[in-house]
Amino acid sequence: VAVGATMVMAPQVASTVPIGAAIGAAAVAERVLAEPEAEVAPMATAYPSPPPVPPKRRRRSAPLFIALGLILLLATGGVIAWSVFNKPVTLSVTPNTVVAGDTVVVSASHVPPNTVGEIQLWSIERTVAFRSDSSGNVSVTLDIPRFLDPGDHLIKVCWRGTCHATETIHVIAPVAFTTATPSPSSSALPGGSPTPTTHATPTATPRSTTTSTPTSATTPTPYITNPGISKLHGFYVAFHYFGGGDWKVSVVQLGTPYGAGTISIPTGNTYDYLYFNTPTAILVLQKVYVIACNSSAKCYEAPVVTVGA
Repeated sequence: VAVGATMVMAPQVASTVPIGAAIGAAAVAERVLAEPEAEVAPMATAYPSPPPVPPKRRRRSAPLFIALGLILLLATGGVIAWSVFNKPVTLSVTPNTVVAGDTVVVSASHVPPNTVGEIQLWSIERTVAFRSDSSGNVSVTLDIPRFLDPGDHLIKVCWRGTCHATETIHVIAPVAFTTATPSPSSSALPGGSPTPTTHATPTATPRSTTTSTPTSATTPTPYITNPGISKLHGFYVAFHYFGGGDWKVSVVQLGTPYGAGTISIPTGNTYDYLYFNTPTAILVLQKVYVIACNSSAKCYEAPVVTVGA
């Protein structure tokens, strides 16, 4: 009986690991397995939280960049449009060297379309009215007065009270020409039998009344010149080789003469001029010409001009 009891108990005694040690090892194993879980969990929840912030910044800045781009595009377009529609006015004169008494063609571009203005000749004030076409171009013919002093003179294109471009022309004295002159027995006034002869045209004469006697026994054929007419500022007429007498000056428009005044030229005078007020009935931008007649109904006409403002 004693042997059987020992045999039964042998397996239990065969375990060399104390019970307390086994329980401790199990606790250590449980703690080891639990600790990694505790360390991984905080790391897994910490990283996803910061990323949402940068996308919010990008979404807020995108409209700002778009707005700045639109402003820059509009500004660039505005500059281009301004440069296209506000090109500087250009002015040209053909030819730019001319003999006194000839004509030149004055052209301008980039003038506001359908604008009324004036081409002005200086040092004397002479104006020719114009109306630009739908493209802003201007082309007019300008008579250079025969008595204009030789040298450089300015031509300007003006509208709305301001001149926007200037060009210089060089005027030279007239050359010799052939014309009909009265015979030595005729009087100083027109009416004698003309005889062709050649003589030198006088160079520019100072704009003042002179009473000199020609060196030759004959005088050239009289003629008058009118640089231009302004509705508000009047006009002047130059009398060449008239020799004397009283002359009535009129402005003819649409076939009707309108009296402007009378000038008395001293006997033997070779050059004279006088300013006149433009008759109130004369219309702006219409063709006119000046005519001078004496008491014997002898008349002389100036070239046709257009009435300026």
